[in-house]
Amino acid sequence: MAILLILLLLCLTLGGLPSASAQEPSSADLGDATPVETEVDLQRTQWLVVTPPETAGLRAGTTATRRVETATGGRQVDRLPDGSIVVELDHTLTLEEMAGVADGLVEAGLAVAAEPDPVTTIARVPNDPLWQFQWGQIETAMPSAWDVTTGAGRAPVVGVLDTGVTATSEIAGRVLPGFNAQTGGADTADGNGHGTLSATLIAARGDNGAGFSGQCWDCRILPVKVLSDTGTGTMSQLASGLRWAVDNGAELVNISAGGTAGSTVLRDAVLYARANGVTVVAAAGNDGDTTVLYPAAYPEVLSVAAAASGGVRYAWSTFGPQVDVAAPGCNVAQDNTEEFRLYYCGTSSATPFVSGLLALAYDDDPSLTPEQLRARAMDTAEPLSWVASGLVSAPGIVPGGAEFNPDGPGGGGGEPDPLPGVEPDELTAVTLTGTAGDLSTSLTWSATSGGSGSGYRYTLHRSTGADCDDTSPRIPNAATTFTDRSFADAGLTHGRTYRYCVYASDDAGTTSERSNVVTVPAQDTSPPPPPHLRSAAAGDRSVDLQWSAVADPTGPITYRLHRTTASTCSASSPVVWTGTRTSTNDEGLTNGTRYRYCVTATDGAGNRSPTSNARTAEPSRNLGTCAPLTGDWDASGRDGIGWWCDGQVRLRTADGQVIRYAYGRRGDVPIVADWNGDGFDTVSVIRDGTWFLNDRLAGGAASRSFTYGRVTLGDVPIAGAWTGGPRDLPGIVRDREWHLRFQQSGGNADRLFVYGRLTRGDLPLWGDWDASGRDTVGVVRDGRWLLRNELAGGPADLSYVYGRVLAGDAPVTGDWNGDARDTPAIVRDGRWMLRYEHAGGNADETIVFRQP
Repeated sequence: MAILLILLLLCLTLGGLPSASAQEPSSADLGDATPVETEVDLQRTQWLVVTPPETAGLRAGTTATRRVETATGGRQVDRLPDGSIVVELDHTLTLEEMAGVADGLVEAGLAVAAEPDPVTTIARVPNDPLWQFQWGQIETAMPSAWDVTTGAGRAPVVGVLDTGVTATSEIAGRVLPGFNAQTGGADTADGNGHGTLSATLIAARGDNGAGFSGQCWDCRILPVKVLSDTGTGTMSQLASGLRWAVDNGAELVNISAGGTAGSTVLRDAVLYARANGVTVVAAAGNDGDTTVLYPAAYPEVLSVAAAASGGVRYAWSTFGPQVDVAAPGCNVAQDNTEEFRLYYCGTSSATPFVSGLLALAYDDDPSLTPEQLRARAMDTAEPLSWVASGLVSAPGIVPGGAEFNPDGPGGGGGEPDPLPGVEPDELTAVTLTGTAGDLSTSLTWSATSGGSGSGYRYTLHRSTGADCDDTSPRIPNAATTFTDRSFADAGLTHGRTYRYCVYASDDAGTTSERSNVVTVPAQDTSPPPPPHLRSAAAGDRSVDLQWSAVADPTGPITYRLHRTTASTCSASSPVVWTGTRTSTNDEGLTNGTRYRYCVTATDGAGNRSPTSNARTAEPSRNLGTCAPLTGDWDASGRDGIGWWCDGQVRLRTADGQVIRYAYGRRGDVPIVADWNGDGFDTVSVIRDGTWFLNDRLAGGAASRSFTYGRVTLGDVPIAGAWTGGPRDLPGIVRDREWHLRFQQSGGNADRLFVYGRLTRGDLPLWGDWDASGRDTVGVVRDGRWLLRNELAGGPADLSYVYGRVLAGDAPVTGDWNGDARDTPAIVRDGRWMLRYEHAGGNADETIVFRQP
């Protein structure tokens, strides 16, 4: 069944400005806050720094200076404190050409040292009227990158895998013919708008006095429609689109979409892109948790989270160490109707922010590989605790540009200046109301009136201090249109008090007085999700329990373990343990009693989760630190008996000889098998998931080891001749599933089937029931033995009653009389009661052999 791709449209494109075709905003509309700039080519210079052979007392007109001036055709314009002189030529040269002039002076003996004197300038700030609202570009210092390149060198091709792309005014002439992965055709029209928003954020033409500035002003867009106009598609369509983009010139690929499950075909496409030198950037997700969507979850893809102003995580953004970088998550963009959006929000927006920035780096240095681009993005990020690296840095990804001062000319942010010659009328302050929700606040405010302009805007400020005013942090994705008068502020911190205020302004630059201040204490009213009780492993008068950790914004989480002997376990069942760990050992129980367990979680606000799943366990002293063993200790063809107690081994052969030694330690699980096919069964141990095999009936180092299963998560290790060969092979039982290996090594199960149910009290058994030379499986349910003659699920081939597990009997099997069949036995208080047939009845032989 195809895996649906979920379009990332959370907290998305809120209201719009007038469309570019109908009413393009001008600098007069928004206030002339744009500095006048002069184009400066930083790759050329007119000056040299020269150190002549004799620098002491050097001045203009000296012989050394005149020789340099004659050789270069220039003139000395400055002398530096170290005695070097600055020479100005009458024309400019490239830095490389000027370096050649410098080398010539040194080679001619006219200078001890010489080098070009490069030009520096203020960082390039665009003159687009919406620049002042592009807080993300300002906080990441994008002008420093534009100082190096705007993408004009190679005009990198960025594949946009989305709902299609419409060639709007901001990207007109730079949208290449594309591909529709849903139809197989060439129609990439965007009937949704999401793809166009991403494409314009990547490549909107900057510094042209219109609209806004994208990341890579000269980049070309390769549209690939992998999502329908309703925003859905399949992983196979995404994979097909990715391969097409790689084969048709994409140098980077932006994917502002994702699904909750990966697929082989998509992973192969991602690896294909990496092998062909194409960098893939994808959105991490908008569910506010640590689950990264695919393809962002693949290690070859640069995954992107969404940051608000100051590097704060948007509450809806995916986070955690598995997310590579964060980028501004609410940005100005243009949709498929030519409308400008303040703002386009989501990890869908943060992703093209990064893609466009990486395209600039690729334009500056085309030799950069996907691995190098990824490393540069992560290594130079401004550190944040909630992603693997931090907030992307434009000067870090595209080094070498002039330093950008956000507080300097054209730094952006703030309110536009009043229009010249207009005396502003007073604007009325608005009235603000707020209602507390679940770690959120719903805010509404009244409309303003007055002023000299024709349109109003509102700015919402939030403070955790004693007051709120226009110096308090502004919520950048609030009040994103001229008519917005409500906002839901989510992702707040439980127990913290927030204060809100609103200012109104008009397009003439007039700002109102502050609204009233609304104070809201944030409260968490949602319970955390239930834990998952992973295992309940019975021991001697004890049960070891483990459960999954619960993530909740209001920590720390306190867990309560509930225990009952009733048929159901709930939050009203008695609490036997409370703490913050995700495991405990319940001791002092009664062997032979079946207990049922469940877990609840309580967050820091006192909200209790629903009850977890329930698991049952039945303690028995034979399941504690001493375990009964059976095996052919002397290769006689008859099985003997024995004990393993915290690493102490005590065995009795079929003819009564006793063998003692030490192997393993407390906490290990013993296993008996003939590992090398020599006819001798030996004792080995499993420590968590590592099998330490011992080919000798003696202590010492393991003969070899490998990893298979996880005992601490409830897996039961087994070993048998699954293939009928002389060597025994490993396996594990995981609740109902039998995972058998046909090699003495880790890896995937060679045979997997379902039989019995450990969590309902079944005990697993294995042996050669029919003298076929091949071991098969079975379970004991209370006192009923249910044995299979095949390595498969299905009804029991043999069924009979022998012993009572609930009364404390421990079931074991062995070939007691040498007839090549394994038959039942029970161990009761050190008495081994052996049966020579697959049937109930009295023991054929009883041996007393107690625990050491």
